[in-house]
Order: sequence, then structure tokens, then C-alpha cells
Amino acid sequence: MEDPRLSRMYAKLLTGDIKKRQQQTWRWTGENRTAVMAFLTATALIIFIIGYVAHLHGRFRKLKTELSMRTPQVELPPMPGGQEAVVMQRTLLAEGSTPEFLSATLLPGRGLNVFQIMLSLPGRGAVPLLSSPSLDDAVKLMSGTQADAHGAESLRLGSPIEAPWAGFIPSTRDDSPTEVLTNWRGRSLTLPATGLLGSTPVSQGGSLLKMEADSVKHNIMPNGGTVQGSFVASDFGGRWPSHTSVSITALLSSRAFELKLVARNEGSEPVPFGLGWRPQILLPSGARTGVRLRLPAEAHEEMMNGRATGRLTAVAGTPLDFTDRAGKVLREIELEDTFANLRSGFLDNGPVMEIRDTRSGVGIRMTAMSPQIRAIHLHTSPTENRIVVGFQTNYDDPFSRAWTSDDSAGINVLQPGQTLQWRLRMEVFALPDNGQPPL
Repeated sequence: MEDPRLSRMYAKLLTGDIKKRQQQTWRWTGENRTAVMAFLTATALIIFIIGYVAHLHGRFRKLKTELSMRTPQVELPPMPGGQEAVVMQRTLLAEGSTPEFLSATLLPGRGLNVFQIMLSLPGRGAVPLLSSPSLDDAVKLMSGTQADAHGAESLRLGSPIEAPWAGFIPSTRDDSPTEVLTNWRGRSLTLPATGLLGSTPVSQGGSLLKMEADSVKHNIMPNGGTVQGSFVASDFGGRWPSHTSVSITALLSSRAFELKLVARNEGSEPVPFGLGWRPQILLPSGARTGVRLRLPAEAHEEMMNGRATGRLTAVAGTPLDFTDRAGKVLREIELEDTFANLRSGFLDNGPVMEIRDTRSGVGIRMTAMSPQIRAIHLHTSPTENRIVVGFQTNYDDPFSRAWTSDDSAGINVLQPGQTLQWRLRMEVFALPDNGQPPL
């Protein structure tokens, strides 16, 4: 067994060591009294702040809960198509001394419809370029109405983008007012009727009118920006052959608005496909008096009883000839025609159409920058202060048997993996006093 004297000796040594350390601690504390007090004060303050913040957080949470219970939840009105509108807004460069593009509003939930484009005009400020209602009124137009079942109301909203065909397709039968029956390469197609041409039901503007974008990307910059919408259109609800994707890109800058459409056949069989854009351009002056139109088309599509005859008729020497570089005054001319055989001028990037509103001193120039754009449809009436312009890759009534034996004469045919591109540039410019284009 261990000797008890050893235990007492160890205890005495341990006790002495503890007393020695206590004396050293008290001596250090006395010598550093100021630092010790500062440390203890800071520690106490930190503990107090943490506790007080936690207390306030609990009170704020309680107050927030009470307010949320007292305040009714206000639901924002839905955007057209259920997706929020995208607005590209830019800062003026010339401070109102020259015409500029100011903003562009697009609707991803309605096939990326270019709903409105705002201009800044000298002495007038912000002026709408497109004939379109307010967003609130647009929502009301499309609130479950039967007329909008297939997106027909989009034809009245700004500038609809058209796919998989542009313009109109008439029915081969007149006994079904709600459907358009047609066929392509022996395959029957049933499309929704959106109107009548005479007594013939027609389907206008394609099937992208009511489609929601699968993805939207936008890059907003001080001088404008870009917006890109992608649509996995597939077979357009079983109404169209094959499977297709559509990409739409819009770009806004001070003097230009550009639009690019790309369609790709993702399926395993050929598909007829057309692309178009139909801006409803408001005349800045509000009247057609003095409006001059320039259109570089050598022919127009001949129609009979709302159907294509398969002939492109020369416009030279007729009231439909707008090829003069200085343009032609519209006067009382009423147009509902599709023009073809488009020609590019010297140094132009493509066929150029111009609307010159001499009363306001403003011109709108549109350049078809893709050779695939081969037709321009025009609608204008002396009683309206707008001109509707459709830039199309296909002719109206594209499936008509009146076209040549080449069944792609009326519309492009995309083989599996092929793409169709459409690109247009819109510009605004000031007119000299004589209404002629600037040099």
C-alpha cells in the first residue's frame, strides 16, 4: 500500500502551486486594471445588443404578421398570356432634337408579340408607333372570350409574329365556319377559323399568336437592349406536320428596332413553314394626307374570290406601282394586296420599304435583311390613320393548287434539321421640308 505521508506531501505541493498562481493572477489584474475593465464592458455591451436585436426582431415579426392580417392582399391584373411583359427602355441621346426610338414592349405570353414601340419626336415627346390598346384593355380583350380561343385577338395587338405560316390560309370548304380545312402533300390539316374572306373561312396569322414562351432572356442597357424568346412549338397542338422550334430576338437602339426569327425543323419529316411579322403602324401626323409610300415590289399576288390564282402580276404602270424612290402619295388608295418580286436598291442591305409622313416630318424605313422574305402584304384604308405591313416568307393561300407543280412555290419546305431565317430592320428618320429621304 502507498505510504500516507506521500499523499499528504502531494496535497501540500498542489495547494501551494494554486496559491502561487492566484497571487500571480491578482498581481497581473492590478497592473492591467484598465484593459480588464474595457474587456468586461465590451463583453457586456455585446451581450446586451444581441439580446435587444433579438427582442426587436420578435416585435417586428409580430407587427408584420398583424399588418398582413389587417391589409387585404391585392392581386395584380394578369399580363396578356399570363406572362409579364418585357419593356426595353432607353435613354435619349439627342435630347429630343431628332427622332429616336424610346422603348419597346413585348409579350412573351402571346408569341412575343411586339405590343408597342414608343418614339421620341422633336417637339412632341413620346409618341406610340403601333396601333395597340393599353395593357389593361388588352387583358380584357383576351379574358376568356370565344373570339380569342386560338389567339385571334393578337391580330389587333401591336405587331403579332406569325408562324408556321404568315398571312392567311383559306378553307377548301365553306360549310364549316369555325374550321379551315386544307391539305399539304395529301395530308389533311384542320386549322381554326379566325375570320372570313367573302364567304370563305380563313385562318390568319399562324398558330404562335397565343403561345407562351418556354424561356425568355433579356439584356437591358441604357441605349436599349435585347430580348430573346424561345418556343418549343412541336406540332402546334397537333395541327401542323413535324416538330419545330422557334427563336425570336428583338434589339432596340436609338435609331433602329431589329427583329430576327429562326425556325428549325426538329422532327424526322419535311414540314411546310412560313414566318412573318405584321406591325400596325400609326401615322405620326394622325392622317394620311401627304403620306408617301415607297415599296420595291415589281409584282403583286393575283387573287380571285379570296383564293390565289398562282400568278404574280406586274405592277408597272398600275395604281399598285410604288417603286419610285421618292415614293407615291397614297391619297384615297385602299390596299389589301400582297406584293412580290422584291428588289434591293444600290448599296441597300435588302428591299427597303418607306412610309414618309410629310405632315409630321417623320419617316419609317423597313429593310428586309433576309432573302427568305419574299412578300409584303399591305392593308390601308382612307378612313384609317394606320398602315398594316406584313413581311412574309410565304405567299397568301400558300397551299393553293394553282401554284406550279413545285409544292414549295407558295411556302418553304424544311427538311429535318433545316432552319428558316427571317430578319428585318426598322428605322426612324427626319424628313427634309420637301418630304424626300435624307441623302
